[in-house]
Amino acid sequence: FHAWNNDFRITPVGGEDALANMQDYRPVGIIRTYAQFGADLTARAWVDAIKQGHTFMSSGPLVTFTVNGKPPGESVSVSTTGKRDVLLEGSVWSNTPLRKALIYHDGALWKEIRPSGDKFAIQFSERADVDRSGWFALVAEADDSDAPDMFSQAVTNCVRVYSGDQKIRNAASAAYFLKWIEKLRGMSESMTLWRTPAERQHVFAQFDRAAAVYRERQHEAKP
Repeated sequence: FHAWNNDFRITPVGGEDALANMQDYRPVGIIRTYAQFGADLTARAWVDAIKQGHTFMSSGPLVTFTVNGKPPGESVSVSTTGKRDVLLEGSVWSNTPLRKALIYHDGALWKEIRPSGDKFAIQFSERADVDRSGWFALVAEADDSDAPDMFSQAVTNCVRVYSGDQKIRNAASAAYFLKWIEKLRGMSESMTLWRTPAERQHVFAQFDRAAAVYRERQHEAKP
């Protein structure tokens, strides 16, 4: 969310770390990546869809989500005058009872939708006022039949909404990354961690370049 808040095009995909006992709790490969690419069922089309950000990742539920008809990874433009609302539409399905669907706007929960009669499906159509450039994304949660104290989850890529030529910027999110860069500097100061001084210099130069990018985003953020 912090990356999206400053318009870095990070595509969510499924993945797992190297926990050796993961099989005790979740099947290996349960965090799946779904890509939308139409009828061209080829590996190249799937890779291209991921590059374009047309994805959601899930350990259970299946979802669709659009903003003014645009899917995740796409963008919508609205005028700076006149009508400035957008139409959010989506569906959620699960083979275990759904808990809720969550619409996020610029990193904050915008609306929570609970299932009604059908506990295995949610459909929604909502209008949202837009007063600045930002993004919307959908998160869905469902019961986990193998672990009642846990839940399965699906997360879409965001759909960006641009108000005129205003950029998507957030000073607090830029500060979040600047804080992490400084923490990494502190953790890697000691020369005992590096094979050569040149290697250390190269990495610290990367820290400097990254910090400059985030300071620029922070400066561009609307007060």
